[in-house]
Amino acid sequence: MHSKIFQITEERPLKDNILNDCTLEQGDGHYYDYCSEIDEEERKSHIDNLINNILPKGMFELVSDDTICYNGGADKWKEEFVATLQEKAKAVTTEN
Repeated sequence: MHSKIFQITEERPLKDNILNDCTLEQGDGHYYDYCSEIDEEERKSHIDNLINNILPKGMFELVSDDTICYNGGADKWKEEFVATLQEKAKAVTTEN
């Protein structure tokens, strides 16, 4: 199984503190073999996808090649998310 790992911090991490295939363990003593460096274009594509398709719309923006900015809105997003879950939960019955 493969995935994407994004390291998000409040300040730019020092080079020695950047997550990589040698610093992340799966828990059973094995390292993630897919954390090796990717080329710059693929990296930019994944960051763009994170901002525009994964994170809540408008809550973050890309301000440079490797810097995103939080624009606020988490409380409103949480309220809307919970309201949506509650609405969908109303449709759950013992028959379905």
